[in-house]
Amino acid sequence: MTTDDIIEADDANRERIHAIRQQEQKAKGQESTDDLFPELSGHTFKSLFERDVARQLVERGRAGEINRLSFGVLVMLSAAAIEFRIAFSYYEGDVQYYQDATRHENESYKIKKYLWLHYGPGPLRITKGRTGQVPEIVETVIPVTWSKQKAKGGDNE
Repeated sequence: MTTDDIIEADDANRERIHAIRQQEQKAKGQESTDDLFPELSGHTFKSLFERDVARQLVERGRAGEINRLSFGVLVMLSAAAIEFRIAFSYYEGDVQYYQDATRHENESYKIKKYLWLHYGPGPLRITKGRTGQVPEIVETVIPVTWSKQKAKGGDNE
């Protein structure tokens, strides 16, 4: 194998990798046009995994387990008005839940999760997994203030 052959093979591999990355990026930022889930039409998801979680929540809504499903909910945490965009919000009975879909927790996410514990408006369910796998709720963060109000019989449901 000559040097020219190696360079040519490297160029071909670079082009293949570039094409695959472009396809992945297109899938991440596109609106959903899912025939099986018309409820998701027009919604843009951060990742294919987040879209999978949305599908799971739509199925729960169809089964009557949840209602009033919202996408891309913006929540302000603390007096510093730190924004945390939560993927989903819905009700189970009279209780409003927030649910986020993530594959990796970076430092910013960990800080926001900590702030949620102290300033969040309600329970935050964290869903993890990989694209193509069944999404799984791995953690529920119950805000301290929400827990205290519930114990006092407050109406923070």
